[in-house]
Amino acid sequence: MEMRADVRAYILVPVLLCLMLLGAQLPSRGDTDEEEAGSVTVRAGCVFAAAGEEVTLAVSTERNTGFCGMLLELRYEARFFSFLAAELPAGEDASDGLHLTVAPVEEQTDSYLRLLWDGTENTDAVGTLVLLRFRVSKDAVPGRYPFVLSCPDSESVYAVEGFSFCQVQALCGDGAGTLVARTADFRYAGCQETEAVGKTFSVRLSGGSPCGLSGIPSFSVMVESEKDPIRQNLNAQGPYTGVCGYTDGIRLIYTAEQLGGEAVYTVCLDNLPADGEVRLFLLPCVDARQSGNGWMLLYADGVYRYAEMID
Repeated sequence: MEMRADVRAYILVPVLLCLMLLGAQLPSRGDTDEEEAGSVTVRAGCVFAAAGEEVTLAVSTERNTGFCGMLLELRYEARFFSFLAAELPAGEDASDGLHLTVAPVEEQTDSYLRLLWDGTENTDAVGTLVLLRFRVSKDAVPGRYPFVLSCPDSESVYAVEGFSFCQVQALCGDGAGTLVARTADFRYAGCQETEAVGKTFSVRLSGGSPCGLSGIPSFSVMVESEKDPIRQNLNAQGPYTGVCGYTDGIRLIYTAEQLGGEAVYTVCLDNLPADGEVRLFLLPCVDARQSGNGWMLLYADGVYRYAEMID
């Protein structure tokens, strides 16, 4: 029984998205206390992402004494994330009265977004500044991928004071705000098939879980062949630390970590027709509710051909 692992599906992405912008002393104010200096705190919320999906990152202000211009840079892993669009939130937003310009920058070793807000009057609104949409690559592997938000220099944030502009010193912090993307509670991880015996063969489906499950994992399966479609809901067995399989007669162990989780659960499909094409449509579930992406597996005359993720 040869193990075929599809571990590209989910990623864990903690993102370092916290920016504390502390106001500098204004020349026209004379000697002022640090507490009187203007300031604005910009950070992002939480997002959960899976390979092949779109994710939306909200950049927001939480504390704002007023600014009329701000330039930020958002760096990210371009191998696995593609920038799609920037959108303003519906209704009231913290960028009221400011014009937003988003410029993707692609360099040989780096990719990032430049986000510029500028206006003629200060805004002290708090809330969402912008919604940034990204697509996660289908080839993304489990891991941690930082998104880093920063100001390029000390003149990146400013406010208007009378007939002049005052600079705001930008200091980056870490940990006060994070963007976290995690895997689904239970997802398809791989398949193993037996050699055909007579006119039938069997397939074992494996699912990975990144953490302890509080519910019952299962696969909702539809089998399409020359016969009428068969639908099954199969509770998975486990948890296991890994599964074994054979490749070219060699026994191999596939650990839960290799399959993209901390535990493995399995189900078996028996008596599949070994003549002609068989398509298996899978939905991983927890407590009968879909958990991860669906998949389609194609077999021809009992031989595995390919698998693809489906919406």
